[in-house]
Amino acid sequence: MRSTRVSTKGTRVLSVVMATAALAIVSASADAGLRHRYSFNDGAFDEPAGTFEDLVGNADGLLYNGASITDGELILPGGAFGVDGAHARLLANGGGGINISGYTNATFEIWGSTSELQLWQRYFDFGGRSNAAPVNGGNTIWVTPNAAGDPGMRFSISNVNLNTQSGFDGEQWADTILLPTPLNTERHIVAAFDGENDVMRLYLDGALVGENTAVTNILELLQDDYALLGASLYDGDPGFAGSINEFRVYDMVMTPAAVLSNFADGPNDPHPLVPEPGSAALAAAAAGCLAGCRRGRKFVRR
Repeated sequence: MRSTRVSTKGTRVLSVVMATAALAIVSASADAGLRHRYSFNDGAFDEPAGTFEDLVGNADGLLYNGASITDGELILPGGAFGVDGAHARLLANGGGGINISGYTNATFEIWGSTSELQLWQRYFDFGGRSNAAPVNGGNTIWVTPNAAGDPGMRFSISNVNLNTQSGFDGEQWADTILLPTPLNTERHIVAAFDGENDVMRLYLDGALVGENTAVTNILELLQDDYALLGASLYDGDPGFAGSINEFRVYDMVMTPAAVLSNFADGPNDPHPLVPEPGSAALAAAAAGCLAGCRRGRKFVRR
């Protein structure tokens, strides 16, 4: 009787391909998404210490100069200028810090309201100071609800020689003539920085309102000295007057569909939409796995 030898080579190859694909998907998903989240809720706020928790990462925050948290919102009364005004500081660097210079892409998502529209006040300002003029910001990234000379919101990034320049000498931005009004009304603001494609986008209440498609500045040149909410790294800029209900930092570019979905869901959603990264690893994994996955194997959705 002739014996028949069954080759398992194809099965082994398929298993390896599928395992590699799964590893690539897990790795890519782990490397991109929501990195820091601040909801300012009671369980995440230590009032005596003036600290509040990062619900996703470890970059917890500290209240300064009269900033407070009430009913799950960061309350910022405005008034004094620069870091002398009421604001919050997030852990900017080191282990567990935001370390914004380690990002290539980033998205900043805010639910907040303004009680005054003072020029150059900040929702947030990440970066550091100029060495040449320490009263000015250096390599920074920020969003203001009201930019001077071009009224409306602005999303800005600066790359300069810190020893000879201030941030405004090398600033690039996406902006809009729209203001986040009416006053004391919560709006949804998303600022997306696409370092891989040289694009900055600004969204208001789910709609794209500003875009710059010729950006040459990069996140890797930013300073990791400060991560401020409600204050500017320029001493001449007023403190933010209003409140922030939620603030999130992602290390990926949020898609228009995700922006619209998050706007519809609102702040404090326990499961915010984090789109899958459109990476080459995912594409390769999907292509390699396709034949085997079709034969009775299931895709696992996040």
